Order: sequence, then structure tokens, then C-alpha cells
Amino acid sequence: MNIGTKVGEYRRRKGATQEDLANYTGVSTAAVSKWETEASLPDITLLPKIAEFLEISIDTLMDFEIRTNELDELRRWDNKYLRTKDYNAGIPAYEKAILRSPNDGDLHLGLGDLLSAKASENQCRDTGLRAVGHLEKARKLGCWMNERDLKQLISFTYGCIGEYEKALSYLEDSEYDILAADYEMKLGKYDQAKTRLYSKLFRTAFDFALLTDRLGKCCEHDGDAETQFQLTELNAGFREMFTKTEKASYFDHLSALDHMDLAKAIFWHSGDYNAVVDTVRKAVGHAVRFDENPSFDITDIGFMKGYCGSISTSGDNLACRSILNRLKAEPFAGFAEEDWHKDCVNRLTSSMKSKKDAGLWE
Repeated sequence: MNIGTKVGEYRRRKGATQEDLANYTGVSTAAVSKWETEASLPDITLLPKIAEFLEISIDTLMDFEIRTNELDELRRWDNKYLRTKDYNAGIPAYEKAILRSPNDGDLHLGLGDLLSAKASENQCRDTGLRAVGHLEKARKLGCWMNERDLKQLISFTYGCIGEYEKALSYLEDSEYDILAADYEMKLGKYDQAKTRLYSKLFRTAFDFALLTDRLGKCCEHDGDAETQFQLTELNAGFREMFTKTEKASYFDHLSALDHMDLAKAIFWHSGDYNAVVDTVRKAVGHAVRFDENPSFDITDIGFMKGYCGSISTSGDNLACRSILNRLKAEPFAGFAEEDWHKDCVNRLTSSMKSKKDAGLWE
């Protein structure tokens, strides 16, 4: 089939006029008419532009549709040229492939990724902008990378060439708060960055127990009891750092629960009696500290002086009742006749308050 026939066929499918195609390619309407009537052929340098306008590949335009192993390799998510940083071979390979298939989003993604990596090394503005152009084309055409990660890659590319405002505009997901804060700092917006980072730190600390617990369960499933224990220990130590303040905070409540979990883990993991007792006492200390002067204000939490907000006060109980209930359950109930256990129960009982008692509820 002649190229001119293809031009006419796909132009009509698109609902475009000869004038539309002429304007897009920079030729006269008469020239387009001659192509379609097969009176003349378009200049070879115009083929990529024509294919782009018609939203087809050059192979399709030339009635030569074929998917080679080389193209399939370039479309893969594990870009071999990116792995080896072989920009001199990779970039021309992708450029050549895109000439054949200008509307293949995976190829634009591969080239954009390579150019982005090169820009990150040499901070070349032109290379970075070329990368963004191909990555945006991949967004428009569709590719194997999801939208969120693709926007993050574009943001990273802008950051590499010092376009921090543009880089920030692509970071809407809170997962990238640290990167966004880095751009804000480079723009001199330290207060804005600080607020963002405080928020990130708070969410990380609050969710850390869930992270280590779920990962621990995976380790338990794999028979790795040692790592499961270490994760419990890690959580208790990490979140206790947020209680190193003059005033009690909600993290004293959380730390009390964390240390009861750790005490139980020590009991089953090593049976170290003294370590169990010391860890339970630490849990009780945090619970009593919180109940005697409870606060749900985020600014009372360690490292949170610059972050405004409060934590929900739903539920009647404070910390002591929860720890007391755990202390009366296994395996700690087996120590009920020992002095240290009785002392802990007495401390918890005498300090135990409800939120109503503490003046937090009407």
C-alpha cells in the first residue's frame, strides 16, 4: 500500500482535514493532497511528524508493521542500558526505535529514564528537559510505569537540573515528603520544609509499631524467631525516644504498650527473668506517667515542638488500665505472688484514671 493512501486513511479516521495535517507538518494543503492522490511522496524527514499527527508508527505509515526482539527488549522495565549506565549506546538505540514507533509509551519511558539518569550525573539542563519531554509523552501515551512513580521520576529529573518549583509541583503524594522538603530547602523555604518533615516524622513514629509487627509476623511465618524478636525490640526502643520530654505525652501510652509486648517477647524468646521484670517495670512507669498528667497534644511529644495538632481522645481508657489488664494475663499472671508484680499492680491501680477523671471528657 502506498504511503499517500495510508495518510489519507488515517487522517480520515482521526477526523482531521488536509489543512490540519498541513499546518502540523509545515507544508501546504496542496502538498498533502498530492500525497494522498499519490502524485508525490512526502519528504522522508517529515515521516516522524506525519506519524505523530496520525498517532501511528512509521512502520504502520509505510505498511511495514513488525515487532522485533530488539524493540521488545527496549520496552522492558529492566532497562539494560540504565543498569550499565551505557548512555552512548542506549540513547541512540531508543531514539532509533522511537522513529519507527513514535507513539509507543514504553519506548519514550525508556529513553526518558536514560536521559534522566544522565542528567542526574552531569546536571545538564538540556538533557534534563529532553528527559521530561519523553517522560511526559509516556504519561500521555500510557506505559508500564504507574502514574505516581512516573510523576516522581519527572520531579526527580527537574530537581537534577535545579528546577525545584517544577519538581515540587509533581509531588502530591505524602510518600515523597522527604524529597519535597529537600526541594523546599533548596528554595530557601526552611519553615515549610520543617513543617512537612515534622508531619512525616510523626506519621512514621505513629505507624512504626504496625510496620515492625507485620514484618515480624512474616519472619515468624518463615521460622525466623530471632529477627521477629529484634523487630519488637527495635520498635520499643525507637518509640520510647519520643518520650524523652519534661511532660508526659501520648507516646508514653504507646511506649507502655510497646514494652509490655517486648516483655512478653523476652519471656518466650529467652526466658530472661530479670529482663522481663525490668521491661514490665518500664512499661508501668510510662503508663503511670501518662495517666497522672495525660496529654493528647502533639507538641508535647518529643521532636514535635514545631508541629501543631492533637490526637483523638476517643475511648474511655488511659494507659494504666490497659497495662493492668495485660499484667493480669499470661504469661505475667504466673508471677502474681511475686513482690515486683504486686508493686506494679498497686502503682497502676493507684494512678489509673479514665478520661472523664482526667478532665478530658465532659
